[in-house]
Amino acid sequence: MSATTGETRSVRALRHPWTVEVLTEDQLERVHAATLRVLERVGLQVRSERILRELAVAGAEVDEATMRARFPSAMVDECMALVPPSFLMAARDPALDLPIDGSAGWLSGDGTSAFLVDTETGRPGCALVRAFRTQPFGSLDVPRREFAARILGRTP
Repeated sequence: MSATTGETRSVRALRHPWTVEVLTEDQLERVHAATLRVLERVGLQVRSERILRELAVAGAEVDEATMRARFPSAMVDECMALVPPSFLMAARDPALDLPIDGSAGWLSGDGTSAFLVDTETGRPGCALVRAFRTQPFGSLDVPRREFAARILGRTP
């Protein structure tokens, strides 16, 4: 119940009895490979010296002058192996919690980068969609499972 209005709030999931696959598995792999190339060659501008230092320690190539971090593809793959197949996006009001598990879609105007810049024009941009690629732990190859277990200190 909202403290200010006294009304009950809720969030409705977008659920349908069908699925829509916009990209084939091959197309998804090509997008993933292209993303890895961009992260490795172009990188991201990070406007925090502390985070740049942490990224350097983690294995990113950091250019302090431009505040840009570039990510080796092996580093990205190792990190992606740690992404859980589902998680809860918890709200202050538990009635508004969102399970992110692939069973439903959620629309939100939040969660985009505060410093997104169009690289062609140099003007501030707007990101409307984020994509996450997750895999069940059991479907990972042995090196990725071992890496994830080593980082977590346990087997998920």
